[in-house]
Amino acid sequence: MIEILVLLLVPLIAAMFVMVPVWFVVITKYFRYLRECQPDLYKEMGEPSLFANNTPSNNISFLRYVCGNKYFASEDENLISKSLFLKRFFYTYLAIFLTVIIGVVSVTNS
Repeated sequence: MIEILVLLLVPLIAAMFVMVPVWFVVITKYFRYLRECQPDLYKEMGEPSLFANNTPSNNISFLRYVCGNKYFASEDENLISKSLFLKRFFYTYLAIFLTVIIGVVSVTNS
C-alpha cells in the first residue's frame, strides 16, 4: 500500500516543481499588465514585483485581490481572465501541496 502512495506522490511533487517557475512567469506578466494598464490598482496593491518590492503586505494584498472577486468590477476582460487563471492556479497548487504533505505524513507514519 505504501508503494502505491509513494508512486502517486512522485508525479504530484514533480507537478509542484514545474508549477513554481510557471507561477513566477505568470506573476511577472500580471504585475507588468497592472503597472501598464491598471496603474491605480497597481499602486493600491503596493506596487508589487517578483523580487524588488516583494513584501509580506504586498503578497497578502495581491492574494486577497486575486482570490477575491474585486476584479470583476473593473470590467477589464483581460484583467479578469488573468486574475481567474491565477486564482485557479493558486488553488490547484495549494491542493497539490496539501495532498503531498498529507501523503508524506502518511508514508512516514506507516
